[in-house]
Amino acid sequence: MPRALRRCGVADLGLTGRADRRTSQATHRLALTLRSTARSACALARTFTPVDMVAVDGTEIAGRVPSSGAQVPNALAVDPGQVVHAWAYWIPDTGDSRRVTRIVVHVGNSGPVLDLPVTDDGRRPPRVRVPPGSTVFQSAGYAFVDSAADPGTVASLTTSVSEPSTVRAGAAIVAHVVVRNLSNVAVPLTPCPEYDVQLSVWPGKVPTTTHHRGSLDCARMSGRLAPQQVVTVDTAVPAGEVAGDGVLTWALVDGRTAVTSDRLVITVHR
Repeated sequence: MPRALRRCGVADLGLTGRADRRTSQATHRLALTLRSTARSACALARTFTPVDMVAVDGTEIAGRVPSSGAQVPNALAVDPGQVVHAWAYWIPDTGDSRRVTRIVVHVGNSGPVLDLPVTDDGRRPPRVRVPPGSTVFQSAGYAFVDSAADPGTVASLTTSVSEPSTVRAGAAIVAHVVVRNLSNVAVPLTPCPEYDVQLSVWPGKVPTTTHHRGSLDCARMSGRLAPQQVVTVDTAVPAGEVAGDGVLTWALVDGRTAVTSDRLVITVHR
């Protein structure tokens, strides 16, 4: 961690956006958008940190998963007003339910803690089975601080994608992409950012992957996104001829770098 910078604390970051997604039959991905409210720069450790699951009555029903030890060697410096992108993966129990849960995300090594209610694909609270006579249920989970960006840049935008969970082979997947400018500064869209879509389908052990690249409809957005503006962009992507369970990843790119992305589970059928 940079010696000249203090460690970010709980009061230094505010949650401005979140997107819950199921990324497989068991795994959920929670994308978090934070904004620095500090008056001076601070640093976040870029390392995998645990995610705890807690019952509505405050009882911890998911024991903390030890860190994998994998980490990025340098810390993330966060300037005042910057937008911070972070994410968390967690795996709930899929059995019978008795307790509605929330998750506690540890952002940074011994840094801020986010106590968040959990939704299942944005529709209903997931529940966790608690065995009779037991108050603890082990569930895997970890979080990671990804990047920080200045307001007014393409990298500060957030995206979330939705489309049908199933599609027929050879048909087009119409992905509805919500692009948000959660900052208080307008984001110019000149040059117009591109997007990249990847569809990976597993008919067996080896996936079949297809790519599609295009540009946002920046003219419809008047060449800029105003502060707090939210727009929806529809992109059609061929599903391919291979049937099976798959994952669709939609990424907004700046040059050759993916600055924000979202991924969803999708099934291609005959």
